[in-house]
Amino acid sequence: MRPPWTASATLPGGEKRQSAAELCQILRSRHPWLKPELAMRWAASYGNRVWDLLGARGSEAELGEHFGGQLHACEVDYLCRQEWAISAEDILWRRSKLGLLLEREQVAGLERYLSSQPRPRQQASH
Repeated sequence: MRPPWTASATLPGGEKRQSAAELCQILRSRHPWLKPELAMRWAASYGNRVWDLLGARGSEAELGEHFGGQLHACEVDYLCRQEWAISAEDILWRRSKLGLLLEREQVAGLERYLSSQPRPRQQASH
């Protein structure tokens, strides 16, 4: 038998084999305006895909609406676009666990934001 594939598989975002702490350092050196705790969470959660999430943003204001905790519109947009998240529950509990940090009003704000965004069309299965 071969060893389990999980022993050598690289998860999406982990292609460069650097620790979250190392990636956080790189993130902060390129974007010193990024709060350390947010940079660390993104590095740990998204690995090298954090560059796709961050894009060309150059300031905290460019992260978009702040929903509470460490959740900003750019992360919500990334999760919807790249990880097919479709609801506040999906984003807050399945993808990020940030539901632990947001108040009811903040969740309602996220729900309003999501309902105002155009959704990709789902293809019908045959």
